[in-house]
Amino acid sequence: MLDYSINLNDLEYFLCILMRVTMFVFVAPFFSQTGVPRQFKVGFSIILSGLLYGIIGEHANLQYSTVLEYSVIVMKE
Repeated sequence: MLDYSINLNDLEYFLCILMRVTMFVFVAPFFSQTGVPRQFKVGFSIILSGLLYGIIGEHANLQYSTVLEYSVIVMKE
């Protein structure tokens, strides 16, 4: 049986991966053409982020203590 539970630390790390992948997809020359719909870009970003999280998710180690510090980490991504 598959376990779909996720804790807050995993979600925060996944959001950092999602932010980086989404910005790459929206800026990449192939995807930035006008013929590629936004729904495809978002869906592709979520799927790719899920795959990347599955590969490197066990090594997640974000060091912050406030919401402001986490916001800075996300903005750096």
